[in-house]
Amino acid sequence: MNPSNQDPYMILSLSLGATGKQIKKAYRRLAMKFHPDRNRNDPAMENKFKQILWACERLRKQKRQMTMRTGAILRIQMIHFPTSLLLHGLIT
Repeated sequence: MNPSNQDPYMILSLSLGATGKQIKKAYRRLAMKFHPDRNRNDPAMENKFKQILWACERLRKQKRQMTMRTGAILRIQMIHFPTSLLLHGLIT
């Protein structure tokens, strides 16, 4: 499912910039509520569950990419500007 026109933060009822723990907590809460095994005769609930799963995966991917980018930038700075990082306390 790819509800690309929807905001994953809205689907999970989260504010922008939610932490990984908040995303996980919101996913678990909503997944329990809308899980197909709990709502066997309601296909709308299954679609809602798929939206929740998509939103969680999307936000986790964004967080992972941000972490990777930040790490790459820090590695580049360590190679080219190690003294400035020491002065700013970013490395020891």
